[in-house]
Amino acid sequence: MNSVKQNEQLLKQRYLEFLLANRNLEHEPENANFISKKNKAEQSYYDVLVKSKIPQVRLNELIKEVEESFKYTNSYKESILEQLKNIDIVSESDYKEFYKSEILALINKDTSKESNKSVSERSKRQEEMKKFEEKHSFEEIFMLKKEVLREIRELELTPVQRERLDQIEKNLDEEKKLNDELMKERKRGANKQQINKEMER
Repeated sequence: MNSVKQNEQLLKQRYLEFLLANRNLEHEPENANFISKKNKAEQSYYDVLVKSKIPQVRLNELIKEVEESFKYTNSYKESILEQLKNIDIVSESDYKEFYKSEILALINKDTSKESNKSVSERSKRQEEMKKFEEKHSFEEIFMLKKEVLREIRELELTPVQRERLDQIEKNLDEEKKLNDELMKERKRGANKQQINKEMER
């Protein structure tokens, strides 16, 4: 990889780290650890920005790419947090609300405007994620998801939520393993075709 590409990759990585640190701080503004991480990430990004001397037009393109990735990580994180939130029932009133929603869903009645809104938001978020996934490699998507899962682990989770998060990560790792095996098979198949073509000549 040439030095220009390395500088661009480093800049993208530092900018994404800055955006992620900033997002964590927005969720927990009083968290000293998040304040420190945000300051370090910001300084690191600006250091690389100054040293890289990337032309403004290219810099704008890189920032746009990173912001698309960041938008994807936001959607993925919200999706995971929503799954975690829904598995921990803390009080009787929560239990009754969940049960009521389940029963209403079973008898085909609309639950509430708020739940319809959240279903609509979830669908929109999933649609955005799918579009993003279509434009990026499995490896890139895997790395983004892993980053989000690490970020969620830093939050205060109940044992049940942590167990659910472990299962989500295990499923993601299994998906990666299957994808790697599929890629190896495709590569072997492509190599066999190449050998057969050469033998036919």
